[in-house]
Amino acid sequence: MELFKRFGRAREGNIAIMFGLFLVPMLAGAGIAIDFVRANAVRSALVEAADSGVLAAARARLLDGSLTETQASAIARRYFDANQGGADVEIDSFSFQFDEDAERYTLNITGRVRTAILGVIGNDFVPLSIRSSANASTPGPVEVALVLDNTGSMSGDKINALRKSARDLVDILLKDDSGDFKVALVPFAQYVNVGTANASETWVTLPPGAVGDVWNGCVGSRNFPANIDDGLFLSNPAPGVLNVDCPQAINPLTAERTEIIPKINNMGAAGSTYIPGGLTWGRRVLSNAEPFTEGLTSAQSASQNGLKAIVLLTDGANTRAPSYPAHDVKDQAAADTLTDEMCRDLAQDDFRIYAIAFEVSDPTTEALMRNCATEDGGYFDADSPTLLAAAFSAIATDLVNLALSE
Repeated sequence: MELFKRFGRAREGNIAIMFGLFLVPMLAGAGIAIDFVRANAVRSALVEAADSGVLAAARARLLDGSLTETQASAIARRYFDANQGGADVEIDSFSFQFDEDAERYTLNITGRVRTAILGVIGNDFVPLSIRSSANASTPGPVEVALVLDNTGSMSGDKINALRKSARDLVDILLKDDSGDFKVALVPFAQYVNVGTANASETWVTLPPGAVGDVWNGCVGSRNFPANIDDGLFLSNPAPGVLNVDCPQAINPLTAERTEIIPKINNMGAAGSTYIPGGLTWGRRVLSNAEPFTEGLTSAQSASQNGLKAIVLLTDGANTRAPSYPAHDVKDQAAADTLTDEMCRDLAQDDFRIYAIAFEVSDPTTEALMRNCATEDGGYFDADSPTLLAAAFSAIATDLVNLALSE
């Protein structure tokens, strides 16, 4: 009997030894799998952080040619550190370089990710290596229409804040005369002003006037759906509206900062709000067909990897709607429907839309602007002049659109 007991204890001991021998590779295998998945997840986050770093540095150097490589590297590192969020990551090397000949910014990073399980068998870290690059030039021509609310509610500090923010955007985009960027200004209120100098153009028509009637350059709406269309002006001209006021005239697309800045400084605040009028003429100044022909055709823009964008700003709800051709009806729902249709039409034609609600208190208008904006960061709820300035700055940076190549 004692012999059988000793045999049993020996058998149990052997099983324990065998289990221990199998346990180590089992744990190692499980640890490798777990730490491999974890390291890949960490690496993906670090790649995104590296992309944000190299893009931020490249943008900064593009906007300020005097920026040294050392200064640009510091910007890249700051953005990388702010976005990598890895407490278990150790960075061994961080190298930022600019290749003048290839016009490319490159960021090379090496480091280690601390393991969660493999440390028990002596493997405390998994090595990693990351490379991110960005082109040094913009992807193609960028055409921007500033469609800005110049209604009476914008008076005082609000119009001053708008002038400054718009100037700052233009200063960034039209810093040089390369022609890569062009900007148009479309002030809107109840009507848009196409300029009295265009009275004899075939794309605008004036009604018969009596003695004392005055045309200030204001245009109303063609009958639906031509009111939101950009074409057929030879057979269906834009209708001029007599004896009404409107903001200063549209400034067509230009690459000349000195041409558009005075127009921005001259923006005033008077009248009621009709957003579709501003959007419609914002589209028309970006086209290549009459009434305004300064823009590229859609085919030309696409072939050059270009971009057409509208920056739409309002501080309140639509208070007017069209009676055709005048905009003298108080029907917010009808005007909102036209705004929404115009926004969807622009999106379908690949226009990028930035929509800024400036100190807007009407939830319906906030939703209208949010839905109008391009989904990936196109909407801004600017509740103060400070946030307005930040919105325009963010838009300018986004338009300096350096495409990451790796």
